[in-house]
Amino acid sequence: MIADAGWLAHRFDPAAMAVHCRPVPRAEHARVTFITDEYLAPAAAVPVPLGAAMAAGPRPGPVHFLFHSAFCCSTLLARAFDLPGTAMGLKEPVFLNDLIGWQ
Repeated sequence: MIADAGWLAHRFDPAAMAVHCRPVPRAEHARVTFITDEYLAPAAAVPVPLGAAMAAGPRPGPVHFLFHSAFCCSTLLARAFDLPGTAMGLKEPVFLNDLIGWQ
């Protein structure tokens, strides 16, 4: 599940030290304005212990991130970088909000 791009690391639960993953197919990513509960289709999240998530590790090869935060064209920018098989634009990922709130 951690290595499958069809699953989204959606929430972080610091009390349980777990990552809550939920299925979000690429077509749904493209359809919704933001990847928040308000926009996503209902789906059950699966808690994965943080240790197990970390043990899954990244796949070999370079991983790059571009973070953009603004009230002007950030969704447009995320869609411009959304290239199937190459990159995925994550619009308003709740997981990052959880991490920021935790720390």
